[in-house]
Amino acid sequence: MRRTPYRSVISRARWAVLMVFFTNGAGFATWAPRIPTVQADLGLDAGTLGLALGGGGLGGLIFTLFSGMMVDRFGSHRVLPVAVAGFGVCLVGGVLCAVTLWLCRGLLPREPSAPGTATAPGLARPTTGLLLLGLLVLAAAFIEDVPLSWSAVYLTELGTGPGQAGLAFVAFSVCMAAGRFAGDRLVDRFGPVRVLVCGALLTAAAFGLSLLFSSPIAAIIGFALVGLGASPIFPVAFSLVVRLSEAATGAGIAVVSLISRAGFLIAPLAVGALADTAGFRPALSVVCVAGVVVALAALRVRRELARAGEVS
Repeated sequence: MRRTPYRSVISRARWAVLMVFFTNGAGFATWAPRIPTVQADLGLDAGTLGLALGGGGLGGLIFTLFSGMMVDRFGSHRVLPVAVAGFGVCLVGGVLCAVTLWLCRGLLPREPSAPGTATAPGLARPTTGLLLLGLLVLAAAFIEDVPLSWSAVYLTELGTGPGQAGLAFVAFSVCMAAGRFAGDRLVDRFGPVRVLVCGALLTAAAFGLSLLFSSPIAAIIGFALVGLGASPIFPVAFSLVVRLSEAATGAGIAVVSLISRAGFLIAPLAVGALADTAGFRPALSVVCVAGVVVALAALRVRRELARAGEVS
């Protein structure tokens, strides 16, 4: 029986993972620019729109409660195709979903546990390190939700038409992608904590300045710099789970992911309520506050890494 070369197996798995994330991004990219149109068609104010947008966070929060347990028990190569199928039917259409599911055949199977090894619990015990990482991703959820849920609405408020309202989300996404492509090299050279702190402070300062000007161009530039500054937060936070958690990797990631999902639930509700009472610019300033929170939490993570004997 002919065996598949190891390099080919890894390549197929890598393409499968890339396609899963591409499908995820494509789904959100088709939805974000249409939010102002949906809001206008349904006659929703900002508070009600925030309540509706919180439905996505609620679904993610519920599923995250079980995801760590399912990945540890069945393996990501079985869990991911099911998630892709559900997401694809809702947002991205049949062709892209079918291609992604076909590539998911290349996902690596879960390594079998040693005899007598107990199954890991669905959620790890929340240690100080995990809670700090949870605070990081909670704040990051606010930073990332605003461009997704509110950038097109904000540009519409500034007078842009439907064709231009999506440009802020495009700018955010392009800069976030560029930042994540460069993220590994930056982390290797400067360390995760420096990258987190600098990115978070860039996010807070750049977006704060953009809010001082009621200009679509300033808003687009601000969202672009938010994408660049926030790009390393989620990858770095999840990569640190292994270094700061004593539990199984899946269970530790589930805790951090659960907290981030709570952020994606709370963020649209909070921004919508603030926009109704104080206006969009004060409401969107939560991005600046969240950036400062990430920077402070990252400095505390450095102490936890030092205590664990890790290099930060």
